[in-house]
Amino acid sequence: MQANGFGRIVFLTGDGAWNGSGERSHVSAAKMGVVGLARGLASEFAPSNIRVNVVSPGRIDTSRDLAWYPGQNMADTSEIPLGRLGHVDDIAGAVAFLATDDCGFITGQTIHVNGGTAYF
Repeated sequence: MQANGFGRIVFLTGDGAWNGSGERSHVSAAKMGVVGLARGLASEFAPSNIRVNVVSPGRIDTSRDLAWYPGQNMADTSEIPLGRLGHVDDIAGAVAFLATDDCGFITGQTIHVNGGTAYF
């Protein structure tokens, strides 16, 4: 990328970085570490026209959540302002946007794709 003078890097983390829980503090720390890495790389590689950003999904409608959180009502969307779980396509759209020239002045940022849920 540096040799070409162009590049786009998009990391994925999770909103758990901002709303850590006592049982999963190690996960929150790792997710926030991704954000710190992205910010550092964004600063380091900006002169080479390499943009580095992060997409942070909220609750996404996947079968994984059912397996990881048994007994929880994963369909409860009462705390999500848009009133629904996210879809994989919502995340893909954010990643695709960050890879385009439409956001040519965005680097070192995190886009929260979480239906308006705010943890901070």
